[in-house]
Amino acid sequence: MRTRAANRRCRFGLCLLVFAAFLTTSCEESFLPELEDFDPVLIVDGGITSLPGPYTVNLTRSSGILDSDQEAVGEAVVTILAESGEQEVLTEIEPGQYRTSPGGIQGIPGESYKISIQLPNGRQYESDYQMMPEPVAIDSVGADLEYQYLSIEEPEVPGYQFHVTTEPAGQSENYLMWSLQATYKYQADFTINYLYAGGFQPYPDPTELQTCWRTDQINEVFTFNMAMLSQPVVEQLPLHFARADQRELSIRYSLLVRQFTLSAEAYTFWSNLQQQIENQESLYNSQPFQIRGNVFNVADPDETVLGFFMVAGQDERRVFIDHPSELELDFSYCSPDYMSLGLIGLIHPANWPIYVYEDEAGDRALANDECFDCRKLGGTTDRPGFWQD
Repeated sequence: MRTRAANRRCRFGLCLLVFAAFLTTSCEESFLPELEDFDPVLIVDGGITSLPGPYTVNLTRSSGILDSDQEAVGEAVVTILAESGEQEVLTEIEPGQYRTSPGGIQGIPGESYKISIQLPNGRQYESDYQMMPEPVAIDSVGADLEYQYLSIEEPEVPGYQFHVTTEPAGQSENYLMWSLQATYKYQADFTINYLYAGGFQPYPDPTELQTCWRTDQINEVFTFNMAMLSQPVVEQLPLHFARADQRELSIRYSLLVRQFTLSAEAYTFWSNLQQQIENQESLYNSQPFQIRGNVFNVADPDETVLGFFMVAGQDERRVFIDHPSELELDFSYCSPDYMSLGLIGLIHPANWPIYVYEDEAGDRALANDECFDCRKLGGTTDRPGFWQD
């Protein structure tokens, strides 16, 4: 994978737990030590920006040393406070996820904000007030078709390399972070021509479940310190590389680029986190460490709290690209099963109805449900309101 001095990557999904003592041997095996009496750690993920809300704060608790060992922290009282006196108590919309109301508190550059969290056990957590920076605006987001080396097995992978250019900043000392969200249009391989439920019935709309849209958060974060520039403008900074040989780029792809202007403290947090992840990917060549954020226990400041309550200026830009026409790729993942059709009467009624495909010659075939129903691949047939064809 290519590395760039000005483009540090972080796979954060939340990468905020301790990467506990990975060691390597000559065989590159990892060692996971046995730990007793693991003390759960509160993880705070959320913030307030200069764009209108609602804003979301997620509270989880690590129940083990692995990133997946997290449990939601519910029934807390979560409040965002402005130093000017405005405040809002967030509503818990699902376990561990708290959100401001539409039309509620909104971040204003130059104003200072903090978070207050009271857990059901009475523990009180908060951050210090942080001033919201003026947002640096995005000038453009572009994408270039190129081939990249990903591994020995995949030395030349076609795809779009996205990049961002900013407007000139009002001052030279700005700290930026980008997070990305992808939405793509795709299709299931087969139409539903018949349903079988003890007999064959024509399906009224064969393409009803064929086209879907799916949205995924890209588990990469990019940061940049503009103080290293002679002019306060970022030009074509490489961001995400989207492979063109996979279903995501089979039809049409959209990337939402969120650009955050951070405080020096927030930039240090995310940069340290990126550096730790990159070192983990580079044969574990540095010792992992806990990256503490800006939230603390009011009664016990020495308690470890992970995550960060971010106060940031924000701008965002969405772009669309189509599958590159110069690449002739087959995105079919399914093969029609003609042989099994003769055994369809042996399938238990609990599995009815069964989707049936009919080809151009009039021959019918079976296949797995995801070959007919695009929703089985994680998407929805509801077209997003922002989508442009």
